[in-house]
Amino acid sequence: MKSKDYRIFYFSELHGSYLCFYKVINLANCKDRPNIIIIGGDICGNKIVPICKTDNSNRNKFISSAKYEGKDILFENYDIQNRFVEFISYKGDYGWICTKREKLIFENYPLEREKIIEKLKINRFRKWLRILNGSLNDYHSDIYFVPGTDDPLIIDELIEKNKKVNLLNNKIIKINNSFSLLGFSYSSYNCQSISEEHRFKSFYRNISEENFRDKFWELISKYEDKNDLSHYIFCIPYPPKNTNLDYDSNKRIHFGCEKLKEIIDITKPKYSLHSFIYENRYDSINETVLLNPGSYFNNGKIVFYVIDYKAGIFKHLHYNNDPFKNINLQREDYNSNSINKNYVDLIRYIIDIIPFGATFVKIERLIKHLIKMKNETILIEQKNEINNLINRLLKNKK
Repeated sequence: MKSKDYRIFYFSELHGSYLCFYKVINLANCKDRPNIIIIGGDICGNKIVPICKTDNSNRNKFISSAKYEGKDILFENYDIQNRFVEFISYKGDYGWICTKREKLIFENYPLEREKIIEKLKINRFRKWLRILNGSLNDYHSDIYFVPGTDDPLIIDELIEKNKKVNLLNNKIIKINNSFSLLGFSYSSYNCQSISEEHRFKSFYRNISEENFRDKFWELISKYEDKNDLSHYIFCIPYPPKNTNLDYDSNKRIHFGCEKLKEIIDITKPKYSLHSFIYENRYDSINETVLLNPGSYFNNGKIVFYVIDYKAGIFKHLHYNNDPFKNINLQREDYNSNSINKNYVDLIRYIIDIIPFGATFVKIERLIKHLIKMKNETILIEQKNEINNLINRLLKNKK
């Protein structure tokens, strides 16, 4: 039987970023969509921004307040507050509206804080699945999620129940007569290397090196081709030990899994896809190519690896040319003038235009909207950003 040609996009570390998530959805729907999209962990974010309700004595002045990136912010009404929550969600942050008492508990009781964080993660992921169900067309790419260390275990159950996406964890999926995907979400994170600020952080899938090895071999033993994994693509968020992909130059330490390195050395898969640390993109263990696309989730920029399978041969390249990378999600100010309705609307429109398959009609419509928006805004910074967008879109038309 002749093998089919396939194209795979591998993303990692969306970290709760709505903007990155929407771009991935559009890639799954577009004309030049890949056959397969793999989304590696961490899927969920970690940064919580408490938005504290104001007591009655100050309610006539502002309804709530928050501290964000070193700045104190006061919200005069619910519209501004909601726009702020939406804006920071594009970067992957979670806006959490709370009372002063709830904020004190969050700041002083680590176990309670973890419960709040987990609830926010699960709620956002449930929304993402609802968006996927309503957005994916009948010809969309096959989407596989490989949860990471920051992703609650219940996420696996939610993915399994969903009919439009697939869970790739602790299982092997054979793709036609071509190759196999192996997903494995466990990590062997060394708890002694965790910084004090993350001492109570939940590593949902953390096990010992020995358990990691045993669970992996148990998984492999269930399949007939266990003696020849040269056509396999491993999808394991946690990286192997003492490689480029597990080195943190700031802490000068390798965080990876020693047993995973041994496993790759023995099994020799074609590719092993990872995440966790963003510094380096590529390495190899003998014949196996190790890939980590990196992540710019807090800027809303998508980066990914493209793996092509044609006539039984694999090729790969790193794609990092997001046409909207100039849209700056790192704002210098967060008052009601800078996070205004126009800017949030601008991001919403960007979500509809992606690197692949942007139709002429969409580009024409967006340019007209951007010109109108540029004439309405009074902020020089926004005018410059919109001009950059228009120029890039005009180039795409050509």
